[in-house]
Amino acid sequence: MSTAKGHKAADETRISARGSEQSAAEHEEDNSAATFTVSAPKYRTRKRSPRSSHDMAELDLSKGPSGASGSGESGSSRLCLANIIFKSSEEGIEGGPAVHITEMWIPGLGGGDTENRYSVSKICSRYWRVDGYVELPRQGHRVECVLKGESGEEVEAVHLGCAQPGEKELSLSQEPGKSIEAIQFWDVVTIPFDLVTQPMGLLPDDLVLALSMINYTEPESMGRLSDLSEATCTLQRAVDLTCDDDPSYPNRLCELGSLLCYRFALMCDVEDIADAISFQEKSVQLTPEHHTCLPDRLYALAESCHYCYKRTGNLGDLDESISAVRRAVELCPGSHVGLPGFYAKLGELLSHLFEHSGQPEYLSKAISARERSVELAPEGHESLPNWLSDLGGSFESRFNISEDLEDIEEAISIRRRALKYAPADHPDRPWYLGDLGLSLYRRFQRSGVLEDITEAVSLQRQAVDLIPEGHTNLAFLLDSLGICLRSRFDRTGDLEDITEAVSSQRKAVNMTPEDHPDLPTYLNNLSLCLLPRLSRSVEQWTSPRNWTQNYPRTSAASLYSLRLQFEKTEKLGDIAEAILVQRRVTDFTTDRGTKLPMDLNNLSLCLRLRFESTGDLEDIAQAVSVQRKAVSLTSEDHPSLPFFLNSLSHCLYSQFEYTSDLNDIAEAVTFQRRAVDLVSEDQPHLPSFLDNLTLYLRSRFEKTGNHGDITEAVLSQHRAVDLTSDQDTKLPTYLNNLSLSLRLRFEHTQTGQNLGDITEAISLQRKAICLSSEARPDLPFFLGVLCLHSEFEHTGELEKIVEAASIQRRAINLVSDDHPHLPFFLDNLSLCLRSQFERNRSLDGITEAISLQRRVVDLTSEEKHRTNTGDLQDITEAILLQRRVVDRTPEGDPSFPVVLHTLNNCLHARFHHTGDLQDITEAISIHRRVMHLIPKDDTSARLRIRTLAIPIYYRFQHTGNLEDITEAIAEQRRTVYLIPESHARLPACLHTLGLFLCRRFEETGDFEDLVEAISAQRKALKLTPERHATIPLWINNLSGSVYYMFQKAGDPRDIDEAISLQRRALDLLPDGHIGIPRQLSNLGLFVLSRSEYAGDVGDLTEAISTQQRALDLTAEGHADLPRYLDNIGNLLHRRFIHSAKVQDLGHAISAQQRALHLTPEGHAGLPSRVTNLADSISARYQVTGNAQDLDTCISSYRTAATSSFGAPRITLRAALKWARLLNQHYPQSPQLTSAFDIALNAAALISGLEQTIKSRYLLLQEHSSLPLEAATIAFRHQRPDKALEWLEQGRCLVWGQINTLRLPMEDLRLHDSALAERLTAVAMKLDHAASSSRRPRLDMDSSDKISLENDARNHIRLAREWDELLAKVRGAPGFKEFLRPLGCSTIMEYLPVSGAVVVINVHDGRCDAIALAAGSNAPIHIQLPNFTLQKAKRYRTILNIQLSSHGLRFRGEGATTEDGACASGRVAGPYRRVKVAEDGVCMLLHGLWEEVVKPILEAVGFFNLKESNSSGGVLPRIWWCPTGPLSFLPLHAAGIYRGIQMESISDYVVSSYIPSVTALTQRVKNDHQIGEGVSGLFLTAQPKAPGAVTIPGTTKEVASIYAKATAYGLRVVKQEGDAVSADECLEFMDQFSSIHLACHASQNAAEPLQSQFRFHKGSLDLATIMRKNLKNADLAFLSACQTSTGEETLSDEAVHLASGMLAAGYRRVVATMWQIKDSHAPGVADDFYEYLWTHRAEGSSSQFDGTMSAHALHHAIEQLRGRLNDSDQSLLAWIPYVHFGY
Repeated sequence: MSTAKGHKAADETRISARGSEQSAAEHEEDNSAATFTVSAPKYRTRKRSPRSSHDMAELDLSKGPSGASGSGESGSSRLCLANIIFKSSEEGIEGGPAVHITEMWIPGLGGGDTENRYSVSKICSRYWRVDGYVELPRQGHRVECVLKGESGEEVEAVHLGCAQPGEKELSLSQEPGKSIEAIQFWDVVTIPFDLVTQPMGLLPDDLVLALSMINYTEPESMGRLSDLSEATCTLQRAVDLTCDDDPSYPNRLCELGSLLCYRFALMCDVEDIADAISFQEKSVQLTPEHHTCLPDRLYALAESCHYCYKRTGNLGDLDESISAVRRAVELCPGSHVGLPGFYAKLGELLSHLFEHSGQPEYLSKAISARERSVELAPEGHESLPNWLSDLGGSFESRFNISEDLEDIEEAISIRRRALKYAPADHPDRPWYLGDLGLSLYRRFQRSGVLEDITEAVSLQRQAVDLIPEGHTNLAFLLDSLGICLRSRFDRTGDLEDITEAVSSQRKAVNMTPEDHPDLPTYLNNLSLCLLPRLSRSVEQWTSPRNWTQNYPRTSAASLYSLRLQFEKTEKLGDIAEAILVQRRVTDFTTDRGTKLPMDLNNLSLCLRLRFESTGDLEDIAQAVSVQRKAVSLTSEDHPSLPFFLNSLSHCLYSQFEYTSDLNDIAEAVTFQRRAVDLVSEDQPHLPSFLDNLTLYLRSRFEKTGNHGDITEAVLSQHRAVDLTSDQDTKLPTYLNNLSLSLRLRFEHTQTGQNLGDITEAISLQRKAICLSSEARPDLPFFLGVLCLHSEFEHTGELEKIVEAASIQRRAINLVSDDHPHLPFFLDNLSLCLRSQFERNRSLDGITEAISLQRRVVDLTSEEKHRTNTGDLQDITEAILLQRRVVDRTPEGDPSFPVVLHTLNNCLHARFHHTGDLQDITEAISIHRRVMHLIPKDDTSARLRIRTLAIPIYYRFQHTGNLEDITEAIAEQRRTVYLIPESHARLPACLHTLGLFLCRRFEETGDFEDLVEAISAQRKALKLTPERHATIPLWINNLSGSVYYMFQKAGDPRDIDEAISLQRRALDLLPDGHIGIPRQLSNLGLFVLSRSEYAGDVGDLTEAISTQQRALDLTAEGHADLPRYLDNIGNLLHRRFIHSAKVQDLGHAISAQQRALHLTPEGHAGLPSRVTNLADSISARYQVTGNAQDLDTCISSYRTAATSSFGAPRITLRAALKWARLLNQHYPQSPQLTSAFDIALNAAALISGLEQTIKSRYLLLQEHSSLPLEAATIAFRHQRPDKALEWLEQGRCLVWGQINTLRLPMEDLRLHDSALAERLTAVAMKLDHAASSSRRPRLDMDSSDKISLENDARNHIRLAREWDELLAKVRGAPGFKEFLRPLGCSTIMEYLPVSGAVVVINVHDGRCDAIALAAGSNAPIHIQLPNFTLQKAKRYRTILNIQLSSHGLRFRGEGATTEDGACASGRVAGPYRRVKVAEDGVCMLLHGLWEEVVKPILEAVGFFNLKESNSSGGVLPRIWWCPTGPLSFLPLHAAGIYRGIQMESISDYVVSSYIPSVTALTQRVKNDHQIGEGVSGLFLTAQPKAPGAVTIPGTTKEVASIYAKATAYGLRVVKQEGDAVSADECLEFMDQFSSIHLACHASQNAAEPLQSQFRFHKGSLDLATIMRKNLKNADLAFLSACQTSTGEETLSDEAVHLASGMLAAGYRRVVATMWQIKDSHAPGVADDFYEYLWTHRAEGSSSQFDGTMSAHALHHAIEQLRGRLNDSDQSLLAWIPYVHFGY
């Protein structure tokens, strides 16, 4: 910038805050925001007097004495003398140093010495001028003037005379050696004012010059333009009177030209400047080449040409001016007094040439010239301050294009020097203050050093204060002050600054005329101050990633910052005023080609900023429209076009951030690419354009996941960095943004997992930090996003996270407590501290985080000293403070999710230390709220937030609530589904999913969960680099899953792999890692399991040693310490079992007691640890017999069993041990009943309604004998009633649950119909959900798995709602026992009248039966002393052998045996014959008769009815309800079939089987007439099922039944083979009350619910059948194999096809226990139906009635027996037919 002398030209352009003369669009160099066109001051030209080599003084007549006439009136008593000039000798006295004069003193004039002292200024090497005016007597008086030097010494005395005008008055001082020459009269000049009237031609040249100088001083000071005109006319006369050959003629021409030039400057008369140049050119031509005056005259010519250029803009005038000055410089000797001024003028002209052409070399030449000017100027030279200031301006101009900090540093240094040379009363001091202030402002823009802008404001205020009100240049200084104040506000947010800035800018606008060329600039800057925030440094701040990993979201941060600023000002009207002002600027614009696009650009920015503040889409739409117009009005080759495109891109980006319209971001990318293409490589703005392009590409990538975008973004940002020098202050920003792009690519791509991207990102961020000063405003941001945490996550190096936390603290310390972005930095620090805490469990980080959060909120003035005590009060206070933050943040604010997330983290922290479920529940609720605030299609944002699955899983860990783990799995599946295959987070998400699935397996035993868990964990490890920090943890968790696989399947290879994996995980952990104790503990447990499996005592020793290491490495107070103590106690207990060393037992008890002491009340693990301690004390009791130990362990078991928290499994375990100890040592204890009640209730809870039927069956396998054990105890205590209740409560649990859901609720409906309807609806949904056969598979699509998990979660919620509804019903009067397990008396209320119900309990040590008969008040207890559990198992084995030997496991015909024979039965496949004893079956039946059945018949009185029954009477019925292995034995066939006295059960009773007594009594209670519309029989034969042997007998069987049914007039339908599918059969089951299925069937031992009937088209499995709820079902005849076989591991759960038909609603079922002969089946069926239909009740018409089905089967079997002999083979042919139900 130039400080050209004279008037500032009207067309002089302005610069922006970035130091360019272009629009705001050219400076939109940030990642996030445009920079408005800041019309910063251009270091205005100051109106100073012309200076040439003979330009010796500058007069200021305003300082003349009061009453002095400007022209010196005649007759005055005193005379005012001006321009008194002294000329010294060259060397001074006697050749010594030249003298220095500083003061003139005139003694003897009166008025005191002070008033007669005048300062003297040196105007060149030999000349001095007396400052001001000297008042002397008018005539005849001579005064002595004493000249003094710098130290006050007297240098010389001269005399001034005051004779008549024109007389030559000589000084009296003429002595040789004097320093002041006084030989010629013009060397000492006295000029009275009235000499103006003398003929100019009579005066010497110097006198003419002096006279002229009096008159052309600045009119602003003098206020008399007439004097200048008169002086010009006078000098014109002198020129006219001078001959061409007169030696003084060239000089007078030159002076006349100078006068005309200055009059032109004031009057703008073009004729003046033309004449001036003409006279001066002639003067130069007339001056000889080596004449000493030629340089001065060339300078004068240059000055005139310069003025002409500034007026016309003609580059030729500028070139001529430069040429003249250069020639003058070349002609000047080095000692020439005017040479410094010549160089100064050359520098000024070259600066103008640079401004015109934009070529930096001209600016460099200007700087060189100005530097030479300053070098040559003597110290104290009057023009030195001005030349210094101009030189500083040139350096600043170069800084604006190079952005080299050295240039602005030099500019500031030089301008400080200029200010130093301008004392307080210096007329130009205001300008020097302003120049220095604006240079500091420039440096602040780059460095962000607050001291710079503070000093700039101070200097601008001083400048304004020095300018009087009304001064024409005051507006400029006010404008400059406003710019500096606004910039400081942007940095500090101090409202006083922005208020003063607006005031200053408004004042500048108001005092500027409407037609003034600077008014649009002042209006523009006023609009800036009305906006709350514009500077790049503020918009550069960003909010965290992730919302879970601190990834920057520029737009969100900008909106957040704007919101806070508007909250501060509470003047949304300001931005509206700014828009109005900018519209006014646009209206002022007359230049439609160049200026209008720039003004439109600025208006667009105002609209965009208001949009970002209010969210008004109309504003951003207008902003885009206005910016498009600016672009359209700009030609393709216009230098501003790239900048307008840049601004348009940002408007579109802002619109995209709000609407998520991909078209907007696509356009933004397109326009930004075009802007980049239009800028050449050497342009300083190219890096910033590339930086913006990176932002848009990165944002689009986050939306679309297109890897091409993130790759281009990285390349674009690399290019921006490469084009930026290390000295450029924007380089740190570019480096940081490149780091963010690399980090994003790393986090979203598997290719980034080689750590290359993240390593480079960290290196770049470190460089950005190193290049940034502490005062740089964006340094906190660079520190805040330094991705050491990401590196820590992948390397696990503790020092990384420690350093990361340290850096975050530094970032926080660099910003003020009220800084709007402090919460984001705190969130980053919180993440680091949490990670650090997870490694070392130190509470330091939490305490520090709380302290920092307290700083943010700043709610309290009293700060308490915080120590590392882990005081939970601190965490509580942090939560309270964070709630205040949430309350004061509007929900619509973009930062609101971040604020909520911070509160969520605080609640997490407290939960982890207290286990308070309320905290984690609230955290989950807040998390759901956060996810709700994020758009569903914003996948990237959702992935940045920590998955909701995590807190839900934490809650599950404390509550064991199955709903939580199911929801956690569903959420985690959803996260995995959202993540692309190449995303870096995929391995972690897969591993977490595996962890959750494994955890659910622990609860439910669902094998599919475990298989999928291992698969997911293996895949996660495969996708993860070897050096990744999580590898040890993931291997540890995989080893746990493999360990569970070993426990489930018993494969020793699994336990070996688990141990191997665990050891590998330990090897990968660095020394001191916090995870080592936990992994050592796991390893110890795995080795223990191998020891127990293989019996290797060495493994047990290793397990103890390993567990002890884990314990030794765990600090006191650590949350895992109780668990490790409990583990080592258990290990020592096991070693005691092997070694019988009491010492081990003592250590075990000691460790377990300590574990118990350290476990807080309410902890979910407390019941388990109490139980473990009781186990050890019980073992000690076995050794010592100490009764106190016995009582202690009994009490401990009771405590664990009755605990209100803890898993049902632990409750069951504790209750069983409690009951067994009581039974053994205190058999009469009343607590015994309570213990078994609790155990049975816990078993029911384990297999609750929230589980699928399959899961319930799996869970029941482990405890299937529990009700039998309980009943045995009851029998021992002569409590058959309690035995019955426990058997009914614990047996057929799943069947009973299904039946309960389907029970009618008429009584409840009468009491509360709405409640009954709701309960019924929930029961139906639960019934359907429980019997779902959909299961997750490894090859299943992710969306299907998510759907399954949602179904599972809904299932659990339904179960919870069912429990809540039951509780409500039971609270109503009369419904206290609603759907509770029935008491004995209630069970006996609805017994069938036609026989007896017999429950047989077989367990260790004894066998008992309970007989129930209608009308009896109490159950009959029948002891069976000759039958035992061992016998039952032996009989079961014998039966299995016999069945195998006879090939009777399947129904079929024509199957080939090993010996090649053809099987005669309905066989599904080949089988092996086994040779056994021929009488094995007879012996088994004989044993059952003698030991079980006969004693029961005798007890109930049926044994004595044989004779009466033999006469043809109807046999009584008996319903068998066997337990344990007895369930698989044919009680209905017990008897003696060989010998003299043959007899069997069929001689006395008709047998049926029931799953439970309750199942029968409910049928009796709810018996009703079958509807006529559905009464009938559906028949189907399926002889040729795919994959099975043909069974042609089924066709014959069904055809015969159909013919007879038709003959009896029954409603009957027959569908065979392909005519009916399995699904269609289900439909027929709805339409017909009875069904006959003649087909293949199979029992699935591994998956009981997959047992099925096989059709030609499909299959009908047990799970599907159990989903049916047939209200009018009657009889099901299952003419197929194994339809009542059951599952040995679930002997008391009736898991077979017959029970499934009962569960579906059929009242009675004919089934088979094993294979039936295809040749016998048709006959049995014929006989069965013949009996049934011939014994129908009268009047039954065409209705089908299965009431007599048991008798019908009895009859049919008797008929079959009659056709067979009594061989084992014959017995096995008829025995499998059985009857179930009522």
